[in-house]
Amino acid sequence: VAFYGGDEAAGEEAVGILSRAASRLRGPLGRELRLQRNPELRFAYDQSGEFGMRLSEIIRDDELRRVPPTQEASSAGSPSSRDADDSSDDGEGEND
Repeated sequence: VAFYGGDEAAGEEAVGILSRAASRLRGPLGRELRLQRNPELRFAYDQSGEFGMRLSEIIRDDELRRVPPTQEASSAGSPSSRDADDSSDDGEGEND
């Protein structure tokens, strides 16, 4: 069972509730799936989703730390320097 939006205790509680209800779920599930024998249901708490989300946060934070502050400043100033270069070429040199 993957349980999002809560802590591990809430996930374990959900597993307990589902495990206690398993005997009542077996019959309807077997009929719905048209099985000859009712399935055995086992529930376990799955932390892989939370683990994946945490890994994504770590990677994102690491990428943010790798961006040098000088790169941000130099890229912000470069369009204005291009504009200054463009204004110096106003076409007067073509008529000389």
